[in-house]
Amino acid sequence: MINNRPISLNFRLLYHRIPLLLLLIFPFISLGCDGNNDGGSEPDCVDISSLEEFEACPAEGLTMVCRSLFCDFFESGQTSPTPPVLQPVIFPGECEQIDCSAMECTIRSTDTGDVIGTGVFTISTLLTTEDLFTGSVVVDETDHFDYFCNSVVF
Repeated sequence: MINNRPISLNFRLLYHRIPLLLLLIFPFISLGCDGNNDGGSEPDCVDISSLEEFEACPAEGLTMVCRSLFCDFFESGQTSPTPPVLQPVIFPGECEQIDCSAMECTIRSTDTGDVIGTGVFTISTLLTTEDLFTGSVVVDETDHFDYFCNSVVF
């Protein structure tokens, strides 16, 4: 006897409570996800390697990327193998889409995370096979650079 009730009665009560509990919990669990595990809404973020669907509007996809974007900034007209002038990091959560080929982002130091400035990125190339995008950027409305960014540290 447990709690002054026969053991068989306790099991019967438990047996009837489990299905009831499952019936109450299941709707809450199923409301959170649909077949794509995204709750029926837009995803919070996307992996940079899955941006093929954003080729017509790369700025929309890049502002939704999950990971930090590491960039190399070059003097206008110069690219690798010339050493970059600046190697900042961009957090897509700190970016705002201007139009399909431009976005404005906070630019941060890769060393300290301090804000370097704000950049308007014009996206000229999106290479989804290499997780890379390139173009030109205007930093704080004065400094012009060519850039390439990737979700991998260079």
